[in-house]
Amino acid sequence: MDTLKIMQTAIRGRWAVAAIFLANGFLTGAWAPQIPVVLTRLDISKFTLGLLILL
Repeated sequence: MDTLKIMQTAIRGRWAVAAIFLANGFLTGAWAPQIPVVLTRLDISKFTLGLLILL
């Protein structure tokens, strides 16, 4: 493989990783504020929610 092809592949990989981190951040940011609502709606303890998150 020539150097240019390797560099292009590396750049695409970096953008893919950055996009995954961005999506993960948005999803976590949208989900985290909903935790109190989930606790009251499902009537579960913080301990139980912690166990569910670990699964």
